[in-house]
Amino acid sequence: PFSNLLLRLPGANLAAHYLLGIHKARSFPRFERRNFPSWFRGHTPLGDGHRGPVLLFHDTFMDYNVPQTGIAATELLEKAGFRVELTDTVCCGRPMISKGFMSEAAVQAETNVARLYERARQGVFIVGCEPSCLLTLRDEYPELVQDPELQKQARVVAEQALLIDEFLAMLSANGELELTFNQTQDDGKQALFHGHCHQKALADPAKSLELLRLAGYQAEMANAVCCGMAGAFGYEKKHYEASKAA
Repeated sequence: PFSNLLLRLPGANLAAHYLLGIHKARSFPRFERRNFPSWFRGHTPLGDGHRGPVLLFHDTFMDYNVPQTGIAATELLEKAGFRVELTDTVCCGRPMISKGFMSEAAVQAETNVARLYERARQGVFIVGCEPSCLLTLRDEYPELVQDPELQKQARVVAEQALLIDEFLAMLSANGELELTFNQTQDDGKQALFHGHCHQKALADPAKSLELLRLAGYQAEMANAVCCGMAGAFGYEKKHYEASKAA
């Protein structure tokens, strides 16, 4: 609450504009009082977990700004028969990579690979909701870590890392998706899906469309370019006009 109050104080945007380089027209995301890890520790699983464990790679925004994303993902995976566990990980390193702090990002990668490898070796899938974060494990980690043994481990982790739509679409394709959608409310509704840039580059937005259609939506892909935010890019005053133009 104190942080949110500070962000709403008169002049806070001007201070950010001149001291931090964040455009005064941008608003900061608010922090949720009950964060996602706190909710997770106290929640009662919705299923018996008979399908075994799945690791949820929870990103920073999920944890502190939009915990409803993590809650929804957890409940969906539990209803699909899985026992959801949160990863014991640090930041994926994507913000550091985007600003050129490669050595610092490598430390994050080494930490996460060491913590994820054993479960990945056992065949446990690592599922994420934020493409920029999850796909860092798949794309950058095998290149970021320098130790040969860690590189081998990073490749194992990368093979087990899937976006939640990829994971559920894989189960559906194998006839293993234990979910029954209530289509009476949403059947026939139209949905326009805006694909994430990292998802387009390194994954497949069609998996998201597939799941929307399974749930009864008439879904199609938006013919749209980058949203203009691209991490901190759209917040920075020097890029503000470019982000609006996108």
